[in-house]
Amino acid sequence: MSVVAQVTTADILRFVSEVYKKYGPEPNVSHYLDLLRECLGRVFRATRAFDTSWSNASGGDLTLDGNEVALPIACQEVTRVEWDGSDNPLEITDEATLDAEEPGWRDATGEPSRCAITGRRLFLNSTPSDATGKLVMRGFGVPADNVALTYLPADLQMAPTKFMLRELFDPAKENEMGPYEKYGREWAEVEPRILEALRARARRPFTYP
Repeated sequence: MSVVAQVTTADILRFVSEVYKKYGPEPNVSHYLDLLRECLGRVFRATRAFDTSWSNASGGDLTLDGNEVALPIACQEVTRVEWDGSDNPLEITDEATLDAEEPGWRDATGEPSRCAITGRRLFLNSTPSDATGKLVMRGFGVPADNVALTYLPADLQMAPTKFMLRELFDPAKENEMGPYEKYGREWAEVEPRILEALRARARRPFTYP
């Protein structure tokens, strides 16, 4: 039985560079990588296929500063917040509710019982004295680039290149109108298949043996 090789981020960037440079522009690997991440972010946000967690344990992704913490850049949605054990979920509310129901919560100390999320910040309703390793946040995010590609079956792992090339070509330039339309059509055709595949494999990464 033949084994299909796993596509990597390097494979994606190499392919895009080879296609794009035929039209004259200088390769810009940093920009290509930004477009890949934008593509993956879109499809994982639409499918909620990557269920994960973050914590403030040593080496974790969360850093608690007083009673607030910045959400990780890969976090798209928070579904549960726990304090000092998975059997102790915090009620998730908003700042206005805490202001109305717990006046002075911003300066309160002690073990938290509730939290609020505003933009990219999470606030506890009190500042704990001993916090290391106690905060766990669960939700949906975007996995690292190479990991994200393993969620796609073999015939779709190069599909993000369609999105990237559509974004790279400028339809205002005569020599780029053709490839812009070509990759636009191809991305429109393949995007629904990516979403369907991710939803089918939600919370179960696909890898080759």
